[in-house]
Amino acid sequence: MRVRFRFDARDGQDWAELQRTGLKHGYGHQLPDITIDSESRMEKVLGFGGFFFRSKDPAALAQWYEHSLGVDRTPPDYEHAYWIQERGPTVFEPFMATTDYFGESKFQFMLNFRVSDLGAMIAQLEALGVVVVRDPKVYPNGIFARFRDPEGNPVAIWQPEGDELELARTGTAGR
Repeated sequence: MRVRFRFDARDGQDWAELQRTGLKHGYGHQLPDITIDSESRMEKVLGFGGFFFRSKDPAALAQWYEHSLGVDRTPPDYEHAYWIQERGPTVFEPFMATTDYFGESKFQFMLNFRVSDLGAMIAQLEALGVVVVRDPKVYPNGIFARFRDPEGNPVAIWQPEGDELELARTGTAGR
């Protein structure tokens, strides 16, 4: 699958200009035109390579995530390994701008971490003074709980149920 994108007049801008204009205001004013050739395979991302967000105290928040959830901090150089995640499902889902799913509208995202033992993770977080709310419902894909990090960002933890790695894929990206 060959995908060709046509952007507006910003096409060809350098990275600095794209940061000043495209990333600030959205790259283009409309979705790109896409031409798909079904004889070719679509190139796709392998997974998340990072999640970057603003923080009032980045060092303290990184330390909290490492101490509370086991998320390794970014190494100080290229000689040390980054946080390596276990293989498993990842949900990538844009929500309507008006959703209250993340809580207050000032939150633009919600982290959702996979865990192997939800009860043990809840106990660990509560021992650290974190208020965790367990969702009482058992869903076909597992069980969940939510809390806020020290800066108030919404975080979910999810213990998957079943073998999501064996389920059929949907959409063109899975082909």
